[in-house]
Amino acid sequence: MSAVTHQHPTTRTGRDWSPTLALALVVSLVAALVAIVLRAATDVSDTTIVVAVIVVAFTVSWIDSGRRRGTA
Repeated sequence: MSAVTHQHPTTRTGRDWSPTLALALVVSLVAALVAIVLRAATDVSDTTIVVAVIVVAFTVSWIDSGRRRGTA
């Protein structure tokens, strides 16, 4: 009786994710600082801050992925 081995294709795309993760970290830190300042200085609701952060982060991610240029 012989053992059967299965080869699964790799899912790695070959893309270096380091710049994307660095960008995500910077966007998160800036968003946190802006949220702290807005919360202390104005009467902006938490929901407004969260939605704004989601929209900005999605837009930055979209541009970084190259979809806007049609290269993704």
